[in-house]
Amino acid sequence: MASVSRLAGFKPVKSLTASWNGQANMYFVPATDATVIMVGDLVKLAGSARGPLGCPMVTRAVAGDATVGVVVGIPFSGVGDVTNMPPVSNLNPPVFRATLTDRYLMVIDDPQVIFEVQASTNAITFTDVGNNANFRATAGNTTTGASGMDLDVASILTTATLPLKIMGFPPRPDNVVGTDAFLSVWVKINNHQYNSGTGTLGV
Repeated sequence: MASVSRLAGFKPVKSLTASWNGQANMYFVPATDATVIMVGDLVKLAGSARGPLGCPMVTRAVAGDATVGVVVGIPFSGVGDVTNMPPVSNLNPPVFRATLTDRYLMVIDDPQVIFEVQASTNAITFTDVGNNANFRATAGNTTTGASGMDLDVASILTTATLPLKIMGFPPRPDNVVGTDAFLSVWVKINNHQYNSGTGTLGV
Protein backbone atom coordinates (compact mmCIF):
# COMPACT_ATOMS: atom_id res chain seq x y z
CA MET A 1 0.00 0.00 0.00
CA ALA A 2 1.47 3.34 -1.07
CA SER A 3 2.03 5.88 1.70
CA VAL A 4 1.07 9.55 1.66
CA SER A 5 2.52 12.49 3.55
CA ARG A 6 0.72 13.10 6.84
CA LEU A 7 3.05 15.74 8.25
CA ALA A 8 1.63 16.75 11.63
CA GLY A 9 4.54 16.96 14.06
CA PHE A 10 4.75 14.64 17.07
CA LYS A 11 1.88 12.46 18.30
CA PRO A 12 2.05 10.49 21.60
CA VAL A 13 1.48 6.76 21.10
CA LYS A 14 2.80 4.89 24.16
CA SER A 15 5.28 4.99 27.03
CA LEU A 16 8.27 3.04 28.30
CA THR A 17 6.63 2.91 31.72
CA ALA A 18 3.23 1.70 32.87
CA SER A 19 2.77 4.74 35.11
CA TRP A 20 1.94 7.24 32.33
CA ASN A 21 -1.84 7.60 31.93
CA GLY A 22 -2.00 10.13 29.10
CA GLN A 23 -1.65 13.11 31.41
CA ALA A 24 -0.59 16.47 29.98
CA ASN A 25 0.41 19.53 31.99
CA MET A 26 -0.35 23.21 31.48
CA TYR A 27 2.28 25.69 30.27
CA PHE A 28 2.11 29.32 29.20
CA VAL A 29 3.29 31.39 26.22
CA PRO A 30 3.20 35.18 26.77
CA ALA A 31 2.13 37.76 24.22
CA THR A 32 5.76 38.87 23.86
CA ASP A 33 6.56 35.56 22.11
CA ALA A 34 6.58 35.86 18.30
CA THR A 35 6.43 32.12 17.50
CA VAL A 36 3.39 30.36 16.03
CA ILE A 37 2.80 27.10 17.92
CA MET A 38 0.78 24.13 16.67
CA VAL A 39 -0.48 20.96 18.29
CA GLY A 40 2.34 18.49 17.58
CA ASP A 41 5.16 21.01 18.06
CA LEU A 42 8.06 20.46 20.42
CA VAL A 43 8.47 23.22 23.01
CA LYS A 44 11.22 24.23 25.45
CA LEU A 45 11.25 26.03 28.78
CA ALA A 46 11.56 29.76 28.33
CA GLY A 47 11.48 31.54 31.67
CA SER A 48 9.72 32.10 34.96
CA ALA A 49 6.30 30.88 36.04
CA ARG A 50 3.53 33.17 34.88
CA GLY A 51 0.59 34.66 36.75
CA PRO A 52 -1.75 33.17 39.36
CA LEU A 53 -1.80 29.75 37.69
CA GLY A 54 1.95 29.36 38.18
CA CYS A 55 2.51 27.67 34.82
CA PRO A 56 6.05 27.39 33.46
CA MET A 57 6.66 29.45 30.33
CA VAL A 58 7.65 27.76 27.07
CA THR A 59 8.39 28.68 23.48
CA ARG A 60 8.52 26.72 20.23
CA ALA A 61 11.71 24.69 19.99
CA VAL A 62 14.17 25.04 17.14
CA ALA A 63 16.42 22.33 15.71
CA GLY A 64 19.01 21.12 18.21
CA ASP A 65 17.20 22.33 21.32
CA ALA A 66 16.72 20.34 24.47
CA THR A 67 12.93 20.20 24.88
CA VAL A 68 10.36 19.73 27.62
CA GLY A 69 7.64 18.03 25.60
CA VAL A 70 5.04 18.10 22.83
CA VAL A 71 1.95 20.31 22.59
CA VAL A 72 -1.23 18.21 22.56
CA GLY A 73 -3.85 20.87 23.20
CA ILE A 74 -4.47 24.62 23.25
CA PRO A 75 -7.24 25.73 25.63
CA PHE A 76 -9.31 28.50 24.08
CA SER A 77 -11.80 28.89 26.91
CA GLY A 78 -12.06 28.45 30.65
CA VAL A 79 -8.56 29.71 31.49
CA GLY A 80 -7.49 33.27 32.24
CA ASP A 81 -5.34 35.38 34.51
CA VAL A 82 -5.05 39.07 35.33
CA THR A 83 -3.70 39.91 31.86
CA ASN A 84 -5.53 37.22 29.86
CA MET A 85 -9.17 37.97 30.71
CA PRO A 86 -11.74 37.03 29.75
CA PRO A 87 -10.74 33.52 28.69
CA VAL A 88 -10.37 33.20 24.93
CA SER A 89 -13.54 31.79 23.36
CA ASN A 90 -12.60 31.75 19.66
CA LEU A 91 -13.11 28.12 18.68
CA ASN A 92 -12.90 28.63 14.93
CA PRO A 93 -10.66 26.02 13.29
CA PRO A 94 -7.83 25.55 12.88
CA VAL A 95 -6.67 25.79 16.49
CA PHE A 96 -3.12 27.07 16.97
CA ARG A 97 -1.29 29.59 19.09
CA ALA A 98 -0.99 32.72 16.95
CA THR A 99 2.05 34.94 17.23
CA LEU A 100 2.13 37.62 19.96
CA THR A 101 -0.85 36.30 21.94
CA ASP A 102 -1.18 35.02 25.51
CA ARG A 103 -1.98 31.30 25.40
CA TYR A 104 -1.94 28.31 27.70
CA LEU A 105 -0.73 25.03 26.19
CA MET A 106 -1.29 21.43 27.24
CA VAL A 107 2.06 19.64 26.96
CA ILE A 108 3.00 16.00 27.39
CA ASP A 109 6.22 16.43 29.36
CA ASP A 110 6.89 12.86 30.59
CA PRO A 111 10.43 11.92 29.42
CA GLN A 112 9.38 8.28 28.90
CA VAL A 113 6.63 8.91 26.33
CA ILE A 114 7.15 7.66 22.78
CA PHE A 115 5.91 9.80 19.90
CA GLU A 116 5.17 9.08 16.26
CA VAL A 117 6.65 11.55 13.76
CA GLN A 118 7.14 11.59 10.01
CA ALA A 119 10.70 11.22 8.66
CA SER A 120 12.01 13.92 6.33
CA THR A 121 12.95 11.29 3.70
CA ASN A 122 12.57 7.52 3.28
CA ALA A 123 16.36 7.06 3.52
CA ILE A 124 15.93 5.88 7.12
CA THR A 125 16.55 2.15 7.77
CA PHE A 126 16.22 -0.45 10.50
CA THR A 127 19.89 0.07 11.37
CA ASP A 128 19.04 3.59 12.52
CA VAL A 129 16.92 2.28 15.41
CA GLY A 130 18.74 3.14 18.64
CA ASN A 131 20.53 6.10 17.10
CA ASN A 132 19.75 9.75 17.71
CA ALA A 133 18.50 12.49 15.40
CA ASN A 134 17.60 16.14 15.17
CA PHE A 135 14.22 17.50 14.14
CA ARG A 136 13.31 20.09 11.55
CA ALA A 137 11.26 22.97 12.94
CA THR A 138 9.50 23.91 9.69
CA ALA A 139 6.62 26.35 10.22
CA GLY A 140 3.18 24.82 10.66
CA ASN A 141 0.21 25.25 8.33
CA THR A 142 -2.16 27.95 9.60
CA THR A 143 -4.83 26.82 7.12
CA THR A 144 -5.01 23.26 8.45
CA GLY A 145 -3.44 23.71 11.90
CA ALA A 146 -0.90 20.94 11.17
CA SER A 147 2.56 21.10 12.71
CA GLY A 148 5.43 21.27 10.25
CA MET A 149 7.96 19.48 12.46
CA ASP A 150 9.52 16.19 11.35
CA LEU A 151 12.56 13.98 11.99
CA ASP A 152 15.67 15.11 10.10
CA VAL A 153 16.96 11.90 8.53
CA ALA A 154 20.19 13.58 7.39
CA SER A 155 21.11 14.27 11.02
CA ILE A 156 21.05 10.66 12.31
CA LEU A 157 24.17 9.90 14.38
CA THR A 158 25.14 8.41 17.73
CA THR A 159 25.75 11.90 19.23
CA ALA A 160 24.37 11.98 22.78
CA THR A 161 23.12 15.57 22.67
CA LEU A 162 20.83 15.10 19.66
CA PRO A 163 17.26 15.77 20.82
CA LEU A 164 15.52 12.58 19.61
CA LYS A 165 16.18 8.85 20.01
CA ILE A 166 14.79 6.52 17.32
CA MET A 167 12.76 3.71 18.90
CA GLY A 168 11.34 1.89 15.87
CA PHE A 169 8.69 2.04 13.15
CA PRO A 170 4.88 1.74 13.42
CA PRO A 171 4.00 -1.66 11.87
CA ARG A 172 1.45 -0.64 9.25
CA PRO A 173 0.89 -1.70 5.62
CA ASP A 174 1.63 1.86 4.47
CA ASN A 175 4.81 2.19 6.53
CA VAL A 176 7.17 -0.33 4.95
CA VAL A 177 10.81 0.60 5.50
CA GLY A 178 12.70 0.69 2.21
CA THR A 179 9.50 0.80 0.14
CA ASP A 180 7.13 3.58 1.14
CA ALA A 181 7.91 7.19 0.31
CA PHE A 182 6.67 8.70 3.57
CA LEU A 183 7.72 6.84 6.70
CA SER A 184 6.56 7.34 10.26
CA VAL A 185 9.03 6.72 13.08
CA TRP A 186 8.70 6.14 16.83
CA VAL A 187 10.96 8.41 18.89
CA LYS A 188 11.40 9.56 22.45
CA ILE A 189 12.94 12.85 23.57
CA ASN A 190 16.61 12.09 24.19
CA ASN A 191 17.74 15.50 25.43
CA HIS A 192 14.83 16.22 27.77
CA GLN A 193 14.83 19.22 30.10
CA TYR A 194 13.36 17.16 32.96
CA ASN A 195 16.07 14.50 32.76
CA SER A 196 19.56 14.81 34.17
CA GLY A 197 22.34 15.15 31.62
CA THR A 198 21.99 15.91 27.92
CA GLY A 199 20.88 12.57 26.48
CA THR A 200 22.52 9.21 25.86
CA LEU A 201 24.67 7.95 23.00
CA GLY A 202 23.02 6.18 20.12
CA VAL A 203 23.94 2.58 19.37
